[in-house]
Amino acid sequence: MRLSSKHIIFFFFFMPNLSLLKAQELESLFIQKQYNRIENLTAKKIESGTMHQQDYYWLSLSLEQLERPYENLKILQAGNEQFPKDTSLTELLAFAYYEMGDYKMASPLLAELKSADSQIKLARIKEFYNQTTDALQIYESLLEADEDNLFLIKRIAHNYYKIDSFPKAIHYLDYAIGLYKSDIESLYLLSKAYEKSENYEKSLEIASIALDIDSSQTNFLRQAGKANFQMKDYQKASDFFMQCYALNDTALFVQKLFGISNHQIEANLAAEVLLKSAYRKDSANFEVCYFLGRTLKALRKYHESIEYLQKAYELIQPNTDNLIAYHVEMVIIRKQLKQYQKMYEEYQILYELSKDPVYVYYMGSTAQYYLKNKAMAFRHYETYLKLTPDDVVEEPQEDADELSLSIRKVAKENYELLKKERFFEGNLE
Repeated sequence: MRLSSKHIIFFFFFMPNLSLLKAQELESLFIQKQYNRIENLTAKKIESGTMHQQDYYWLSLSLEQLERPYENLKILQAGNEQFPKDTSLTELLAFAYYEMGDYKMASPLLAELKSADSQIKLARIKEFYNQTTDALQIYESLLEADEDNLFLIKRIAHNYYKIDSFPKAIHYLDYAIGLYKSDIESLYLLSKAYEKSENYEKSLEIASIALDIDSSQTNFLRQAGKANFQMKDYQKASDFFMQCYALNDTALFVQKLFGISNHQIEANLAAEVLLKSAYRKDSANFEVCYFLGRTLKALRKYHESIEYLQKAYELIQPNTDNLIAYHVEMVIIRKQLKQYQKMYEEYQILYELSKDPVYVYYMGSTAQYYLKNKAMAFRHYETYLKLTPDDVVEEPQEDADELSLSIRKVAKENYELLKKERFFEGNLE
């Protein structure tokens, strides 16, 4: 039967919208997980160039489920080109670029979108490129509309921690833990933030809370060990690192601090084993070499001690305090080995480094008692007395350094004694 013009008008104005019906059909098929069927239905429309927004949308979701990302990307590129104002397609295209790691293509698309998911992905990209201030601005803006969002709070805390803004990081981490007290990730970062702020008591407190939840968490055992180490409670530090060892955490960091802690509590046999193991892992670690040298010195293994202390010296940073510490150790070892000339030379170096007159006194003392060189000793005592304040008297003042006063007294007595000896020997002009 031939349709009249009246029938054609009725068909267009009163029949259901076929595009809408097709979209509903595609949605129904998607719910039924008939992804290949959706692909087949849209294939002809692609060939004929009659694809609608919804066709692209459901085909893209289907290809995503079929794990065919590159085909999905091509479909979304075509859909976005045909329908550039369709935000659903733009968002899918942006997400596809994001999931494939193409952040340069994803960023401008995500910046156009207002959804929270889009803005979070944009913030994550900002983090990837270390644009921390921009990332924080996005997260904090989103948090204003969703103030108990744990994910946003944690991301803000992480970013403040990243830029060393520890007070703000601590604020947001406290906020996160207030929402979820057993959040191990937040507890760990909070302990670290307090450590970075040099508040070791709080760092230990937070680590202890986490260990009450699960005592086998090596990250928190490390944190507790480090906090005690920094507070110079080496026995407790050693106890925590021992627990790390019991859980097979024998990383260099653990061995080093465990070994140093044992040295500090004079458990030097254990310290030697730990620090030598750490040295085998990293022979260029200054602290390992230095404290291994000190440990061996305490065990009277002087020649071996010198080997590691000299290695530490080679690795030492150009820092006067470090150099002084090294040469002080060498003085002790040289004395034990009866290498008195070398001990004297170490005092010379120490004076050059520190300009502390006390080392001039020790040079004189070494020359007098060990090198038996009275002339050299006399010159050093004389120099020391000139370098120390003229107004130092025998009666110590309240704020005086009693050690300095007693050393000066001995130096003066030795100087006067040597002066008399030199006079009678005819060596004084």
